[in-house]
Formats: sequence, structure tokens, C-alpha cells
Amino acid sequence: PPRQLSLTAWSLARLQTSAGHEALRAHGGVLSQALQRRSQEFDAHELSMVLWALASGPSRAAQVSGACLTLADRKDLALVLSREALVKLPEAAMGNLANLLWSCASLRLPPDLPRAGLARLDRLGLSEASPQAVANIAWSLAVCAVSGPGAAPAMTAAAHYANS
Repeated sequence: PPRQLSLTAWSLARLQTSAGHEALRAHGGVLSQALQRRSQEFDAHELSMVLWALASGPSRAAQVSGACLTLADRKDLALVLSREALVKLPEAAMGNLANLLWSCASLRLPPDLPRAGLARLDRLGLSEASPQAVANIAWSLAVCAVSGPGAAPAMTAAAHYANS
């Protein structure tokens, strides 16, 4: 099921070892292929988990050894998933939105999702956002050079949290 795929990718990335990213590449990229093939089955939460896993990146040892997905491969997979995230954005909760935007900015994907995220941010409002979510959103908008009516409140809230 999609939930198990997203949890697997997220859990492997959380290990903070090369094992998680090696698993994405192992056996002909079975997990990576499954994530791509079933991308339409994921909800906003699951997409945020998988994109976070791809953006968190492998350890230096795994990168040096070549035992993990390359940055280009991670970006290619993330681009497919970010397109699906655009479709599912209206159902994204604040934490999901923050992770989706952070992941796209971290991987330097095109700013389509962060731009669309501003509209979702407008509907959700920042009042319920955690300081971490606000910081991730503000950083993502800055990195992606996204501006608009929703960007200023996110930047202001991030500055407020930083000064408190």
C-alpha cells in the first residue's frame, strides 16, 4: 500500500545511515520504481514523507561509495512526486505543506509547488503553524525566490519566532 511505501522511504532516511538511500537504489531500484509507479496513490501526507526522505539525502559515505541514488536520480523521482503533490496540495495540513516546500527547495526543484503552496498557506493561515513549519516555509520561499501575498506573513512570522 502507498502508506507502507511512504513509511518505508521515510524510516530508511531517518536511520541517518547510508542504508536507507542504498535501499532506494538496491535491487534495480525496486523501491524507487514503486514510489514512482504508485505516485498517484499517495495522499499529501505520504508525499511529504517521501519527498522529505529524498531531500534529506544520503550520508557522505554513501555518496562517496556510490551505493545510493545520485542527486540527479533523487531529483528526478522528486520531480515526479512533486507534480503529484501539486494535485494533492488542497488536502495538505500545515506540517505537510512545510515539508513539501522544504523538500522542493532543498532539492532545488522548479518553484511550481512553492508558488502553489502560497495559496494553500493563505487558506490555512499561520496561526496554527509551529515555529519549525514557519521557518521551513519562509526558507523555502526565499530559496525558490517565490513572492506574493502569502510570502510576507510567512517571513514576518519567521522573524518573530527567531526574535522570541
